[in-house]
Amino acid sequence: MNVFTIDGPLPHSTLLLEASAGTGKTFTIAGLAVRYIAEAGMSIDQILMITFSNNAAAELRARVFDAVDDCAASLRKHLAGEQITDDADYAVVARHLARLGEVEKRIARLESALDSFDRAAVFTIHKFCQRVLHEMGVLGDADHAEELSAAERLMEECGADCFLAKYHDVEQPPFAPDRALRLAKDACKTSVELAPADAEETIFGNEVRAMFAERKQALGILTFDDLVARLRAVLRHGSNGSAAVRWLQHAYRAVLVDEFQDT
Repeated sequence: MNVFTIDGPLPHSTLLLEASAGTGKTFTIAGLAVRYIAEAGMSIDQILMITFSNNAAAELRARVFDAVDDCAASLRKHLAGEQITDDADYAVVARHLARLGEVEKRIARLESALDSFDRAAVFTIHKFCQRVLHEMGVLGDADHAEELSAAERLMEECGADCFLAKYHDVEQPPFAPDRALRLAKDACKTSVELAPADAEETIFGNEVRAMFAERKQALGILTFDDLVARLRAVLRHGSNGSAAVRWLQHAYRAVLVDEFQDT
């Protein structure tokens, strides 16, 4: 098994890092972002960083900012003749950059990243897909879809409508209304075969899913899964797919994915 070190060769192809929780995977991603900026000359918006949840994205953004700031400060000390001490969180990265030389240029790159950090491309996978579809314009097949929160309300509406249509005159429905709403959301949030507790629930779930698909198309509503599927379809499209791929390759020179097993 190959051992990766944060001050080793900078990856220029696909690299999968496997490690237990708490062993420094997010630290490594932040350190790599610093190196791609200071060493490879990438701007902060050319490094795509993807993670699983909104909270994780906010944390990753903060970690990367701290890493860039920490290394810039360490390199300024080095330029002034001071030692890069271990109390700096990213001392190992800063020492590596110092050994490469051209320290003033690397500091300038890091400071530029800090100044333009509001353009940092740190997203959840769904937010990334939504952003790309919008920015691609015609290539992305963007439309005037309503906010994604509307999909949640529509799921509940379809569940309630199906339940009333099927059981309004049934004295003892096979499941309670709150169970029906949970089944409805489960059915609408996945495209895989349903496996509820019994056949009646399966039939109900499939009917809700069909109603939801019809209504969301009519209303122009997208779910989170729709965003992923739509971008995938754009990239695979016979005539526009290659142009969309080139657009992405031009926009992002490196991709760093945290929480890969969830994303």
